[in-house]
Amino acid sequence: MIHPDGGGYSGSGTIVRFGVALAALAGQELEITNIRAKRDQPGLRPQHLTAVKAVAKLVQGSLEGGAVGSRRLCFRPGPLPAGGSYHWDIGTAGSTTMLALAILPVAAFAAGPCTFRLSGGLFQNFAPSAFHFQHALLPLLRRLGLKADLRLLRPGYVPTGGGSILLEVEPVTGNLKPLRLIDPGSDLRLWGISLASRLGERKVAHRMATSCQVSNYMSSPVITAQPGMDILDAAHLMAEQKVKRVPVVEGNQLIVLVSFSDVAQAMPSPMHDLMVGMGAARRIA
Repeated sequence: MIHPDGGGYSGSGTIVRFGVALAALAGQELEITNIRAKRDQPGLRPQHLTAVKAVAKLVQGSLEGGAVGSRRLCFRPGPLPAGGSYHWDIGTAGSTTMLALAILPVAAFAAGPCTFRLSGGLFQNFAPSAFHFQHALLPLLRRLGLKADLRLLRPGYVPTGGGSILLEVEPVTGNLKPLRLIDPGSDLRLWGISLASRLGERKVAHRMATSCQVSNYMSSPVITAQPGMDILDAAHLMAEQKVKRVPVVEGNQLIVLVSFSDVAQAMPSPMHDLMVGMGAARRIA
């Protein structure tokens, strides 16, 4: 039997969620004590309990101490799931994405495809959003050989929750591939998603998105500088193009954004000397 200390390190619910999931994969019994001992409300909260019960149901396992507030939990796993459709509702604004993270490893090694509809909170502090799950985590997992998709069905916020996501997982074929992330990617793309709740008439999401567009802050086409460019040349470039800042770009990678004030502070001589070509030349990067 595995005996992790639920109060170790940060003492968070992650020890419970992943402890149960990994025990299910290993086929080993698990006993966790001191669950969330360092938290203001120690013991299992609804979101942790839902995750534990979800994994137990997937593998036909049994639980002892499966109640809100419990500081001790015993889990005995059964066989890995055959696949199928499941639905769990946390009943609070607890994180549905953290629930998804608990069941994802088990579903990855099921005998057949799994579909999960998960209800609760989607956007809260200290938990990854559904958008992070979709656009940051899952693309990396696909490179490992795990095929999974997540759809946001309905947003849900603190304090009531009420959100819903759909997670679809295909079982892994063969072994997972190693993931090596040694060098930064060559493609640079900056984008985001603006989301607001019940504020459509006031166009809050639209106004937030519009205020973040690069066109509000930079000229078109974008004026760029190269690493190693003389800082006096950069100052003249900004003056000639009537821009207040230039991005320093190497290939498709943004190195740094240099403003007119950055140039002024970098020069030991007054700013007007800069504009007539006086002062010491320095390098941007």
